[in-house]
Formats: sequence, C-alpha cells, structure tokens
Amino acid sequence: MVGFTADEDMNDDLRNMVWKGHYLGTQPADVMMHVPVDPYLAKANDKVRIFGAYHREALALARRPERVRQAPSGSAAVALEVFTREKIGVETASLADSFLLGVLNGRLRDNVVHFKTVGEAAQALAAGQVAAVLATRAELEAALKGQRELPVEPVSFPELKVDSWPLGMAVKVEEQALADAIAAALAELKRDGSLAEIFRRHGISHLPA
Repeated sequence: MVGFTADEDMNDDLRNMVWKGHYLGTQPADVMMHVPVDPYLAKANDKVRIFGAYHREALALARRPERVRQAPSGSAAVALEVFTREKIGVETASLADSFLLGVLNGRLRDNVVHFKTVGEAAQALAAGQVAAVLATRAELEAALKGQRELPVEPVSFPELKVDSWPLGMAVKVEEQALADAIAAALAELKRDGSLAEIFRRHGISHLPA
C-alpha cells in the first residue's frame, strides 16, 4: 500500500500514482482507490480505466450543538448565516473550502478557519476552537468516531452544484484483466456484507454508490 498527499488536481493524481509515476521517483501503483467515478474525468484521462464504484461520498457538517443548533439546510443565505458569527473549519484546498470562501459574496471568509487535514479540523472542533467543520462525511465520521456529542449530518445547498459523488478505483487502461478481477472481488464483498462491515468498523456510514 502506498499513501500519498493529494495534489490540487485529480488528473495529476492519476498521472503520478497510476500510469506514469511521480517526478520525485514514486512508482505508479497497480490500483488507486478513492477515485471519483465520473465520465468527464474518465474522458480526460484516457491512460487510465476508472471503474468499481463502491461508496457515495458526500459533504457533511460536524457541529457543536450549543453553538450551531441544527444542521444547515436550504439556501446558504439562511442556512449559513450562523457562520457570520461563528468559526467553521475546513481542510485547505478542498471543495468545502472553495465553497465557503465564495458563497454569499465572500461574507463568511473571516470566519473560515483552515487546517491541513480534516482530522486536525475535527480536533479543533472537539476542543471548541471552531463551532463546526464542513468536510466529506466519511472523513468527519472517522475523525469523530465515538464522539456522539458532536453530530455529523449531511448538508445540501442550492448554491452547491455537487454535494455527493461516487468513489471507485483506477488502473492503467491496458489492465483490463486486473480491473475485471478487482470488480469481481468487490461484487462479492458487497454481496456478503463485508464492504459495509469494513465501513462500520471505522465508524463510517456506508452509502452505496
């Protein structure tokens, strides 16, 4: 298994980790996980084969109930008004980051607090340094596992064009046999409940893609 820090662009990640390798010397992996299963992404990257959706990722909000009384919903002008007064954490250069900085003509900018990772943002939430964190649901649930006093809830705003997306895998485009073998194994994991159990073990809600 090879861990890596995501680049600013998924196209770069696919090049560095799947079909070419990184200029610093990291060799490409046989398969990359956590890849958005998106036709536009697939079309733009003809050297990889994207397949095997296994989970639907979504944005969610973790909050301190005494400071943010309910999960924001509806138009951003109403739902996010609380963050003109309260601090909200995000992972730097994430979807949540760009959304909060731009929404409402930038009115929330002064109260958006940046962290290197969702885990660090979650720690700040637990310590009371921020009132909420906006991030992917899986990362928030994993980071806050067992802390039921800090609810993690899905969010949806009309101003946010994409609030959920299927995740799958990628291999080199010529590795059809490998993709087929992985897809067959994944189907069995879904069938016998093993996939859902893996998510449950880590405190994450499995959302079928």
